[in-house]
Amino acid sequence: MLYIKRCLLIAGLLIGVVGCSVTEDVSEDYTMYSSYKKITNEMEKLDELSPISGTSSTSFNWDFSIFSKLYATAFGDNWTSTNNIGLRDPESDSEEGSAPIISVKEYLGKQFNSELTRPNGSGINAFGRIKSALGIFCAVGSLLETDADGYPSNGDHPITFTLAVLEDLEDDDGCDISFEKDESDEYTMLDQVITLNVTNTTDTTVYDKKLTVDMGTGGDMIFYMRYNESEINIVSAERNGSGDNNGHEYRTIIQHDLDGDLLRAEYISAPAASSNDYVYFYRVYMTSDEAYVIAFKGAELASDNLMYAGAGTIEDSSTTSAISLTVSAEQNGVDGGSAFGNLNACIDRTTGDIDTDNSLSCGTPLDSATQQATDVSTLVGTFIGSKAEAGWITVSEANDNLNFDTVVEMFSAAPNQP
Repeated sequence: MLYIKRCLLIAGLLIGVVGCSVTEDVSEDYTMYSSYKKITNEMEKLDELSPISGTSSTSFNWDFSIFSKLYATAFGDNWTSTNNIGLRDPESDSEEGSAPIISVKEYLGKQFNSELTRPNGSGINAFGRIKSALGIFCAVGSLLETDADGYPSNGDHPITFTLAVLEDLEDDDGCDISFEKDESDEYTMLDQVITLNVTNTTDTTVYDKKLTVDMGTGGDMIFYMRYNESEINIVSAERNGSGDNNGHEYRTIIQHDLDGDLLRAEYISAPAASSNDYVYFYRVYMTSDEAYVIAFKGAELASDNLMYAGAGTIEDSSTTSAISLTVSAEQNGVDGGSAFGNLNACIDRTTGDIDTDNSLSCGTPLDSATQQATDVSTLVGTFIGSKAEAGWITVSEANDNLNFDTVVEMFSAAPNQP
């Protein structure tokens, strides 16, 4: 197994390619790794205390610092104490039921920090998981020659992980990747071979190129891509073919309309048909003025789930941000804990305190009628009920376009399924 700092652990062998050099000027070129750099450079602004103003409509701003003080919300003291509600620490390496219990305040603080990971290096939230998928996209690009348009060249490209290749991928100027070593301090990936296959897409409506990573284990990863001065569209999808997570599926879709000042993203992690592990679902909708995030973690709809929705403005850091949280009794870490639905509040972005309790009218409000946390449950209902069907995240050119164009659709348009 390989360990990746700030990158999602997706497949045992695949992570061996996760490393890229982005030291060159990426202000003009459009390639796999420059596209990664353009998005993640903006995304790193998430952790700033104040948003950066003056963003033009043609230069998209991934500034999630509106949430930097968005620690939590609930009724009364439930957001700071664990008397009634306590959530499992997402950074813990303990099993689900034995992970330390933290307050909703601390939990949501971690959910809006893109840098936080579990001990194995996997991201704990929407931002970390999206960045992880982009990191792998970047790494694959660093291993391939490009054509005149900056796309990887068509054909089969076998890659042998020599010592020189592994050391180069681990360079500090890359995607911040580390590889597992054995007791003799040698890379476990040493001399292993993968094959990268690149083709043109048949349908060029959204994507121009398809890249398949053949791991030789029955668990290929597939990318679709388009990047130019107007848009960056990326799909990353993978199904594990061996090991403890055999059959587990992942899909990340990012569509960044530079001219239209809109970035949308969706992430799904779903267990194998025989597994009872949780489904993870995230969506992001962002312009230079406002941002919306929704998240779901659960094994079923009626119970055993945790979900939240958040929104806030970007330009004006003096406003409050909206948050809605729902947690089932099974996800409540407090002994004998109850379920709580749609705990809504406006959060003061300078102090992290509740400004207005039981409200979502917060400057950039969520619509309390249709955009609360429980509405996320309705959204994922169409696919969580069918997660026992193997291969439900089927990847195809016709099945990898995002289904939402507006905030209302973000809460109502179901994810793509076969």
